[in-house]
Amino acid sequence: ADTQTAETARLLSAPKTEIWDFEQVYRLLAHLGHAPTETLVLTRPRKKLGAAIRGALSRENARGYLFTAIVTLLFARFMPYSVLYVAVSAVAVTLSVLCRLRVAERIASKRTN
Repeated sequence: ADTQTAETARLLSAPKTEIWDFEQVYRLLAHLGHAPTETLVLTRPRKKLGAAIRGALSRENARGYLFTAIVTLLFARFMPYSVLYVAVSAVAVTLSVLCRLRVAERIASKRTN
């Protein structure tokens, strides 16, 4: 492998060396009659709603939700449609309280028992 590596390194530093991307390699293989026939199917991991809710209700997020509630209440005073800001603030306060009460951890512990 050392001889092949040395030869490849020497060829890469030559000014006439051309490095092909996938499309150029595919065109060459198709021209030679050996185009790839198999396709690789990638499956995305399933998103789990429970994991997303547990992440949103983690105790570390409580301070962020409370900050969001305070800022939106301040904006509600000066912006039009202040009811929407108050509603967002109420949701943020509720989420903050749920985070502090560790609701997600309690539900997960009940399921395992």
